[in-house]
Amino acid sequence: MFKSVKNSIALLLVMIFLISLGTPSNVEANSFNELKENKARVQITKEKIIENEDYLSTSENITDIKLDLLNVQVPYNAKDIDVKYIEKDDSVTAVILDKKTNEEIDRYTEQFEDEGIKSRAADNNLIWRTLFRSKTYGPAKVEVGVRVQIWSSGSFRQFNKIQDAWQRPGNSGKYTLKSTRTFNNNKLPAIKISINASGIIEVATSTNITGTWSISSLKKHGFSIGAGAGTTRYARKHYNNDFIFNLY
Repeated sequence: MFKSVKNSIALLLVMIFLISLGTPSNVEANSFNELKENKARVQITKEKIIENEDYLSTSENITDIKLDLLNVQVPYNAKDIDVKYIEKDDSVTAVILDKKTNEEIDRYTEQFEDEGIKSRAADNNLIWRTLFRSKTYGPAKVEVGVRVQIWSSGSFRQFNKIQDAWQRPGNSGKYTLKSTRTFNNNKLPAIKISINASGIIEVATSTNITGTWSISSLKKHGFSIGAGAGTTRYARKHYNNDFIFNLY
């Protein structure tokens, strides 16, 4: 009888000890929650499997986002965005979403040009990739593209050549791009590249139009409204953005 009581007491003490190990303090719980709030929630969709990953900002308003070979620097704090990945046979896309509204605000795509090859270098160590950034301005989008040649050997990579850089409308709609300028001032070889794109989005709208292309909607997205003939009005928005990506 005495032995049975001793065994019961010993078992109870072990259980209390294990419970105490598994119960974090309030300070630890609060610190963990604060860390999660300052991260971008990332949804990776691959072969119908959704995984989650976290990103932290590298500075106050910059977050590095991984594509395939390349990383892009997005001009947002990680705590303000969510990132959704779309993976295809010939590309990887990171869709940047406003965490509060869940609306798309930016999109980055790395397109492969070496068949059957993603993160592995070709036999001659040269890889061609095309990078796209599609930035949302209300109902309009501006797409910036750049085609680059990468030299890769083992863990070492560098940009050898920028063949072309351009910009164009990123979707169909009642707008055109005016006074566009795509600027490339990079010294090669390099491991980081920056492309500057500027211009004016011009929308021909009307006082009779409702919905996303209406005058009131365009004003909410920062467009200025100018006069036109009759009911026609011209909405314009200037943009000036850097498209920055690197290999490490």
